[in-house]
Amino acid sequence: MNSSGDEFLLTEDGGKFKISRNVLAERCSYFQALFFGDFGDGTDVLLKGIDTETLENILVYLYSGNIHLNEKNATDILVVSDYLLIKPVVQKSSSFVLKEMTSTICVPQFLASWGIERLGTFNICHRFIVIHFQEVVSLYEEIGIIPLEALKAVLREKSLNASDEKVVWNVFVRWIQFDLIDRLQFVPELLKYISLEDADKPLLNDVICHNLIKENNFCKKKLIFSELQDADHLQNFRQFLNTNNMSGLRIPTNIHLIFHHCIKTFSSDKNIYLTFDGEIEYWRKVGSVEYFPDYIIH
Repeated sequence: MNSSGDEFLLTEDGGKFKISRNVLAERCSYFQALFFGDFGDGTDVLLKGIDTETLENILVYLYSGNIHLNEKNATDILVVSDYLLIKPVVQKSSSFVLKEMTSTICVPQFLASWGIERLGTFNICHRFIVIHFQEVVSLYEEIGIIPLEALKAVLREKSLNASDEKVVWNVFVRWIQFDLIDRLQFVPELLKYISLEDADKPLLNDVICHNLIKENNFCKKKLIFSELQDADHLQNFRQFLNTNNMSGLRIPTNIHLIFHHCIKTFSSDKNIYLTFDGEIEYWRKVGSVEYFPDYIIH
């Protein structure tokens, strides 16, 4: 097999990288198997599912030992380095993602860890989304790409941080409308994750009068409501939710109020954070103070 350095790695989005097979094979077991196993002897190798920018970062690491991680590329590098069996990059990118978790990076990382369990970041991403739910769904436009079971895992949480149940309903609608024809069948199932005790009368009226419900044959088959003209349709809908949906208010078992005092060289920060249900790995900032309290009265 030719290993003189005249070979190229190609990406589906048009990237082309001249490489040394010997160097890459020495430093990566995936390339060892690819170049010197029984996978063909062409001089150009197409790497499917890897974009140009990510492959460039990986190659820089394999040649120099350096990897540049940022909020934009960390998740892609984590997934690709796992696929290419480059454990040091997996460890570095995983640590970066968990340390630098934000409302914009958490959903892509959540999706990556949902599909690749060995990444070991799912629980942390899930937790972050629950605590920052309202901010996350307002910033992340492609809610519809989240798998159904992953969405349900988030919506069932009692600690879901939403100002009201309408936020949950709006996410519900956005997810269904992303692929309307195929997802109408899931409307009755997702209705179970609307908290009746957190939903006020105007919201319930909006729900039952929405076309996703009113014009949905799957809802009619499930007998979610009788004729909408019935004066008791709202009561009937409440009875359905009482029977089928999550029980109880969205109230966490425990709430922790954390005062954090950080002393810097020329200044100090005094911030207030919240976290829920006995876990303190992620905090949600709720404000700042000019002084640090000596006592907290319960």
